[in-house]
Amino acid sequence: MFRAVPPSLSLAALALPLAAILVARPAGFTDSSALLLEGSRYVTGKAVPRDEARGAGYFRKAALAGNTLAMAGLGELYRDGKGVPQDLGEARSWLEKAAKGGNPIAMFDLGMMYAKGQGVTRDDKQAADWYQKAAASGNADAMLNLGISYGTGSGVARNVRAARELFLKASKAGRVAAIHNLGWLDLHATPPNYAGAIAYFEQAAARGYTQSMTTLGGLYWQGKGVPRDALKARQWFQRAASAGDQQAMLSLGLMMIQGQGGTRDVTQGRQWLARASAAGNPLATTALQTMERRNPPSAGGR
Repeated sequence: MFRAVPPSLSLAALALPLAAILVARPAGFTDSSALLLEGSRYVTGKAVPRDEARGAGYFRKAALAGNTLAMAGLGELYRDGKGVPQDLGEARSWLEKAAKGGNPIAMFDLGMMYAKGQGVTRDDKQAADWYQKAAASGNADAMLNLGISYGTGSGVARNVRAARELFLKASKAGRVAAIHNLGWLDLHATPPNYAGAIAYFEQAAARGYTQSMTTLGGLYWQGKGVPRDALKARQWFQRAASAGDQQAMLSLGLMMIQGQGGTRDVTQGRQWLARASAAGNPLATTALQTMERRNPPSAGGR
């Protein structure tokens, strides 16, 4: 499965020592920039107690003064209901103003709203159009999501070459999900390029990307592109599960219960299934219910 990114506005980077900036007054620094920085300090809780409502007030002042990043930030606060009552119409309005002013973060956020049908009718073409505009302005998250649009044919004609190019650009900008997605393209090529896929998954896994760890576990379990190796499969599932991946928790739990790839441990296997179930994995819930009918916990063990 391709992996996208959640909406994001990196206000933490703006939370710099305000006094030093105001003294230096670099070229292009305006009063609205000062308001934006002060607002970001309260929204992120940098050097001051976190106060999203107060931060939203500063963002509003900066936005009314024409600062497009403040408009985007205010739009996100309205979208998420942070510091202000959630109002998707107001969110869209501020994001559209920021996008009209050339802000790529706002363009990306509008693409996400259309992709999810958040405050608007879901429209994959509109989403792809906004991602395209943001990507053209250098937004790496938009490159990643536009790559997914091309890879799946969502809102645009399917174009694997375009998807690959976008994932490569996003990966060079530090988006680990893009590395995973390059692996996914190779894995589902005709014929599959297992060597290329595994190399990408290993690269993403080395950077802590749990979905790649889980995918590697599945490849070793199935023997696709590598000799079948239950031990290595279980090790990859263990790494991913320990990092919070619910699919890996499910796979690891089942392997432990069945004694595959290592020592049989029904008790710990159940615990991993319970964690996966609590994280919302329906297959784990079903597996637990089936086990409890056949063999109640009190009768289980190693």
